[in-house]
Amino acid sequence: MDVVVTKPTMLTIDAMTESTITAAEKLVAEQSQCIAAVRRLLEASANKVTANQKKTSRSSQSIYRKICSEISAQFGETLSQCILETASLQTKAKRKLGRPHKHANANLPEATEPVWWATRRSLQQATPWQVADLKATWFNSDPVYDLCCAMGGDSMGFANRHALVAVDRDPILTAMAELNLRQTCSDNDWVVQTADVTAFPIPSQSAIHIDPDRRVTTSATSNQRTIAADQFSPDWEFVKAILTQARSGIVKLAPATRLDWSPAEIPTHRVWIALQGTVREQSMLVGDAVQAANLPAGQRSAYRLAADGSWQRFVATADDQTDVPSIASPGQWLIDPVSSIRAAGLTQAFAQTQHLALLGDASGFLTSDRDDLPDQVTAMASVGRIVWTGSAADRKLRKELRAHGWFPETIKCRGVDHDPATLFRRYRDCGETPVTLWIGRAGKKVYAAVSR
Repeated sequence: MDVVVTKPTMLTIDAMTESTITAAEKLVAEQSQCIAAVRRLLEASANKVTANQKKTSRSSQSIYRKICSEISAQFGETLSQCILETASLQTKAKRKLGRPHKHANANLPEATEPVWWATRRSLQQATPWQVADLKATWFNSDPVYDLCCAMGGDSMGFANRHALVAVDRDPILTAMAELNLRQTCSDNDWVVQTADVTAFPIPSQSAIHIDPDRRVTTSATSNQRTIAADQFSPDWEFVKAILTQARSGIVKLAPATRLDWSPAEIPTHRVWIALQGTVREQSMLVGDAVQAANLPAGQRSAYRLAADGSWQRFVATADDQTDVPSIASPGQWLIDPVSSIRAAGLTQAFAQTQHLALLGDASGFLTSDRDDLPDQVTAMASVGRIVWTGSAADRKLRKELRAHGWFPETIKCRGVDHDPATLFRRYRDCGETPVTLWIGRAGKKVYAAVSR
């Protein structure tokens, strides 16, 4: 059962205020008491859920409010907000940050789950543990400087493989990062610093990971994400300068960020990473990180991560950027490359290397008439062997589904304005046998296909 703690007002922090600095210091100094407070909230919330189910919620709600008041009185306004917000985020934080195995060096009793410290915004921006662990393998043995570390999503991956210096200017976030690292990495070969990264002394020839802020403030109360590198904070010129001096570097970017930077004197490589079907980030690898990842300089690649952290990848080369034949009708197979291949602009390269054809243009599905598909196709794409293809017109399609007793459990659409959720509701009563329904466009023709 998921425990839902009443959400406080979103925590907004001026990193330079005295109350914030005091709260951050107290969070670290009194970490045991703060963790205990979070656990009290989680237990009280679980009791409140149970009481609601039994329709005896009045007393449990009173107990919960009393605990909130006690926490506010004990820790003060700013720190109590941190505790309340952290408690409200535990279900999401565990899903995003909680590795399924216990680290051999974890600084926790065996049966104790960590409390993941985060603000709502920092958790939204945090790197999932599977991606963080992958990126940690792209550095050699050098100590890693994790700049703009926030609450430590990437830092926890780095600290389990490398000596680490994590830096952020927000004292609340660095306090949270320190507590997260203490609970998951008992090695003492790491340190968290509160500082402006643009003024922080970084030795030349270091290993650097930087996650520049990609949110632009639009008013006193709101901000929005940006994909424009010239709007990053720290700015892109600073990022380029430190990467030029680094032995190896990784920059975390939004999937849609476009960069016009290919320094001739330094190897670079751009990676798009998908986790369970969704592109989570783009990373630019610089210097020795390119070689450590065993990737070609000056090219692009796409990774597909599973829930357990295992991965597959497709790496393009300059020779792969050639035209691919386009045909009008599906063959024996329909293929939908993983989202990271599409985000990286590698659909045609993938089709060319795997001897596939385009159905329409590169935004559509791929197809093949081979009896069996190569392993890399099944590793880096959703595939289906076609048992029927024909018109996508509603009446004809419904008639065909009913005639075969098919239920479209999965619906894939490309190049058309059909809504999979609407189609699912429309056709869910057509049969009992689960199938995948594909709807796409080849030229002016909209086609439908079914695979089992």
